[in-house]
Amino acid sequence: MIMYLETLYILLPLFYCVLFVAYLFVFIRNEESVVFARYTKYTTIAVHTFYLVASGISLGYMPFAGKAEFLSLTALALTIVYAAIEKRLGQYKTGVFFVAIAMVLAAIGKSLPQSQTHSLLMENPTYGVHVIFMVLGFVSLAVGAMYAVMYVLLEHQLKTRELGVFFKRLPALFDLSRMSRFGTVAGVALLAFGMGLGFMLALTVEGFDLFDSKQLSSYAVIAGYILGILAVKFRGFSGVNVAYATIGWFSILVFSVGLASHTFS
Repeated sequence: MIMYLETLYILLPLFYCVLFVAYLFVFIRNEESVVFARYTKYTTIAVHTFYLVASGISLGYMPFAGKAEFLSLTALALTIVYAAIEKRLGQYKTGVFFVAIAMVLAAIGKSLPQSQTHSLLMENPTYGVHVIFMVLGFVSLAVGAMYAVMYVLLEHQLKTRELGVFFKRLPALFDLSRMSRFGTVAGVALLAFGMGLGFMLALTVEGFDLFDSKQLSSYAVIAGYILGILAVKFRGFSGVNVAYATIGWFSILVFSVGLASHTFS
């Protein structure tokens, strides 16, 4: 069983390479390659998910112990989040950007040595689900921010009336705004659920402080996202202002998480 899983782990980056090529053809030729890209995407998600589940069963713990495994999980999460947005909004022209990142993450993860040790928490299924939802949440927010960047760039090109081939293939501003909003809202919901699981799990860990500086910084950033979503819904703001706010707040999230990880215990 382990031998088959190791073989599948080696092959995973190849699935992402094929997926990237498929969406590159979609970006260049539009509708001609959509069906193949869609089936390749679902196949990649299914194979990668099977690998993670089978590895967890074989090892007896969630296979997220090291950087290699975490990057692999992030690649899968990014592909799943993009697939959900594509399915929900029917836009496929931007897929090449996200699957390219997923391909790079999968390749880097494959190049790193797999972890030989693991925390006892990894053997707790609740902790594994917590990690999965947290990764999905952060990835969704990142995708929302990337769509906001596309919105700002396309809006600038439309103002200058200098649309190149690249920008002509992007979806309309309205669609980019919808995709950014979907990614952001989904990210907040996923993070809230993941943090809720983490909160319940932390109650069982002796000496864990739910209100230390690291935790409070996370709560504050998520609260800011929720307030921003409510403000956009009930007060209304221009699309470009929402895009800038999305990019700015995601930058604050990344900075706060990085600072907390290196500063607080």
